[in-house]
Amino acid sequence: MALGTVPQSLFCGHNPHMAKRPVPVHPLVVVFVLLSLLVPTAIRQGNNLSIWLLGTMFIALLLTFIWTKLTIRNIQIDRVHTSQARVGQPFTVGYDVQNTARFQPAFSLWIQELDTRRTWSDRFRNAVAWVMEVGPKEVVRTDTIFWPTRRGVANFDRIRVRTSFPFGMIHSSKVINQQWQVLVQPEIIQLQPSVLQAVVSDGPIGQKSMKRGRGGEEFYGIREFRSGDSLGDIAWKASSKRESLVCIERSRPSPPRLRVILDLTTPTDSLQCEEDARNTEEKTISLAASLLAEALRQGHEFALTILGVATQRDVGLRSGPRHLDRLLGALANVDLDQKRVPVSPHHLRNFERVGRVVVRPDRAQKLGISGNSWFFTGSQLNDLRMLPIEDVA
Repeated sequence: MALGTVPQSLFCGHNPHMAKRPVPVHPLVVVFVLLSLLVPTAIRQGNNLSIWLLGTMFIALLLTFIWTKLTIRNIQIDRVHTSQARVGQPFTVGYDVQNTARFQPAFSLWIQELDTRRTWSDRFRNAVAWVMEVGPKEVVRTDTIFWPTRRGVANFDRIRVRTSFPFGMIHSSKVINQQWQVLVQPEIIQLQPSVLQAVVSDGPIGQKSMKRGRGGEEFYGIREFRSGDSLGDIAWKASSKRESLVCIERSRPSPPRLRVILDLTTPTDSLQCEEDARNTEEKTISLAASLLAEALRQGHEFALTILGVATQRDVGLRSGPRHLDRLLGALANVDLDQKRVPVSPHHLRNFERVGRVVVRPDRAQKLGISGNSWFFTGSQLNDLRMLPIEDVA
């Protein structure tokens, strides 16, 4: 390097972390700076150019004020619920923006949910929607994405729409009261398939499938040969066309059945956990929801029993996405601040002939359930989740 030369990296931003981003300046700040320069000049000199510039700026401010007021007065907004709210997944909210003016269009509208009473901001990350243009007597749909962060009930009540078109110097806003309640479902973690396969597998605590139909000579189909099948059940003609033996299915087995028992009978202050007790309870609820979702994914019939808190009644063993949504709604409505209710004997009925999973925040208490069950705690959620491919490799 020659003497007296300066490294080029000092001028070219060689380090990308040292590059400076331009800082936006509000147009109103620029107006005040220009006014502070033009007003003394117009008063002292009184020339036509300075007076014309000063008058043009005041007219621009006046036109902006009048336009924004007229625009915002004619705007109506209807909130549209377009997706299911679940922790960890994007929640899309739509807004139907209507311009009731006969001739005046609306430009650059910003829409935001207000929460002065903190009824939803602790469960969602705030978001803002934007509309570029709404013509006269026109309705435009715009969407924005909220990110749910906590399970529970969120109440939205007010929407604010504002605009600062055309010059951005003055903005006008309008608040629209519109009540809306959103039920945020708990987070669902994809579990390892082997978790449920162990619960509903053959054995003393396994699937215990019930046979439907009267058996005998009725024919429901053919299946592969299993250990214990008699020679009379083998379909010899069908087996001759294959490389393995197949048997006649004379009864229709039900799909595997699973009952998830969420035990919340122990109050939060009495839990014996290494981490935060309330956070462990939320993980426990998320684990119960993940087990139900995995049961649906594997084609099982499933049910949910919640112990310790007041919830909706048990709807029994079923399957399907609607049944899962109903059970996830019950988990979303669980209020961990209410007084815990002790377990009564009638809460433990209908636990026969199913694979049972008991989920608790800790292992301090045992339930009086007859038979065999699997027990999990909320702290095991990370151990049961499906690992990414790169971690498995």
